[in-house]
Amino acid sequence: MVEELCNKIEDIILQVISQSENYIDASYYSEHCIFPMWRYFNLAKYLPPPYFIRNFCDEVETYIVNSQLTSNDIINYFAKISLEHSGYFWVSQCIIKHGLGIKDDLLLYNLAASESELNIHTAIPNEMLAFAFAAFILDYYPHECSDFEQLILNEHFEYPINDYKLSKLTDVEFKQDGLLFDSKYHLYSRFIDRSPFDNGSSIPAIFYLLIHQTDFNKADFFMRLDARLSIPASEFDGHERAFAAKYYGPTFSFSETDLSRVKTFIVHGNPESGNQLLMVIKKDFDSELSLEFWHVELETLPFYQNSPNTKLATTTFIHGKYYPSKKVFRHIDFIKNQYDIEDYYKKYAGNTNTDMPIDFYTTKECHFKIWCIENIDLSENLWHQISSICLPTEYSVLLDEMLQMK
Repeated sequence: MVEELCNKIEDIILQVISQSENYIDASYYSEHCIFPMWRYFNLAKYLPPPYFIRNFCDEVETYIVNSQLTSNDIINYFAKISLEHSGYFWVSQCIIKHGLGIKDDLLLYNLAASESELNIHTAIPNEMLAFAFAAFILDYYPHECSDFEQLILNEHFEYPINDYKLSKLTDVEFKQDGLLFDSKYHLYSRFIDRSPFDNGSSIPAIFYLLIHQTDFNKADFFMRLDARLSIPASEFDGHERAFAAKYYGPTFSFSETDLSRVKTFIVHGNPESGNQLLMVIKKDFDSELSLEFWHVELETLPFYQNSPNTKLATTTFIHGKYYPSKKVFRHIDFIKNQYDIEDYYKKYAGNTNTDMPIDFYTTKECHFKIWCIENIDLSENLWHQISSICLPTEYSVLLDEMLQMK
């Protein structure tokens, strides 16, 4: 009986995934949330589905009704899978309590564990069942799309964009998980680290630095704003969580670093993990300012096992324009690069005498820009702090070793 129920529910899940009009966008948004969907449920108070999955929940409710799934069916299914997905044992208790008004803790536990059955005439409201079931699908059957070339096909932009799909933003208010702009709340890309600069701050460290250590209102700030990650500002709940601070480190200036040893490029690696950090410096000239500047590029080169299942490699890329005569940067942007794995293997190996050198760049489509700030003076130390924050911790250590910082 239990196996038959599981097969029935899993067939319904497959139907939802293949036929739903809202599944892909709901899954895309949930993928960018910091917590899984089951964390939206609370024993103290029932909250309706968040804005971004409401249409998906409505679809799921239709499937529940048409498939004649009962409250007991869904509760029993969650109990069956609770060893692997314990969060949904909690979800069962929440919807039983709020849907049926049961307050006895022992009874809640027994019902959620399927040790007691709900009365056949007792039903949890379909909208609660649909929220729980939709959340489960998003948590454990997410739409997988790691290929940047496929990802950009589904992006939707409501504001003017440049060649790199970035929109110029003004009057921005940064929050912990997203920003407020144009009466909308825009969830941050999953590629942005949301840890605060210090334990007294709540917004991501990178944006804390930009607004506190630059004349931000005079800068040109650009960001990738996929409309699928936007909701009305009125739907933003403003709830904040505790996060460990992201940045701790020394001050830095190029003038105290022996850059004569940084030639065209330099690679510094961790022999234990095999991960490497690449720095490329190339001289250029700014005709508008009549000044020489340097392109300063950092790119993580993670070690990938040679496996037939690995098709793509993804790296973090930070690009800056440094003006040595002024000792400032005037442009910094944050990017994710993606490579065909065979090309990446050659790049990683550092075959500078082949058609795939270590400073080989990916295609424009797979050069996925997240944000950019420019046309304002950015100190050397700020570049180092931004780089340390945007790089994963292991690579931040490699950067300091590369620059011979003590």
